[in-house]
Amino acid sequence: MVDFTKHTNIFRDNDLKNSTVQQTNIGSVGTLNSYETAVLITTPSIIQEVLEGIIDLSMEEIEATELDTQLYPIESKIDYNEITVYKVAYDIYMSEKQLIEHRLKSLDNGKNPLASQKLYKYVQRIYGKHCYHKSSDQIIECICEEISNGLLRVQNISLDDVAVVPYIVFYVFSKCHIFKKPI
Repeated sequence: MVDFTKHTNIFRDNDLKNSTVQQTNIGSVGTLNSYETAVLITTPSIIQEVLEGIIDLSMEEIEATELDTQLYPIESKIDYNEITVYKVAYDIYMSEKQLIEHRLKSLDNGKNPLASQKLYKYVQRIYGKHCYHKSSDQIIECICEEISNGLLRVQNISLDDVAVVPYIVFYVFSKCHIFKKPI
């Protein structure tokens, strides 16, 4: 189980080559998945490797869909869906959102032109299997666990690298592909 009472926070310099580690106490949040600690992404290559692994797990055909252009703050969606883990650790999840978006754009513009859509569809499919759980936090835990297990079973990704899965799931959430939108 992830204990968010202590969190390893990675600070990078501008060129993302050098990293330092600092322990940060962010308060008690509860649990998210089956990892012992929560770790922020240490290098852009880890996030890309995990993204590629998730995309490879998705075997669906992708069709163009109409975009939802209604704007609202992510915090409103977190409150509306009563997601405790995202509410308490919001800044931690948001800190990696831009890097994930950059890596997905790189994949979309490079070797996998539909990478973002495949990621969204794969996470949406898993969300659909688990949306019957009583709490949103349980749903997130199940999504992260299923993706992590798939990556460990099928892809050549380490347990440490799979620790970035919750950040990728948050990214998909923040792009409004899972959970209800606030009214």
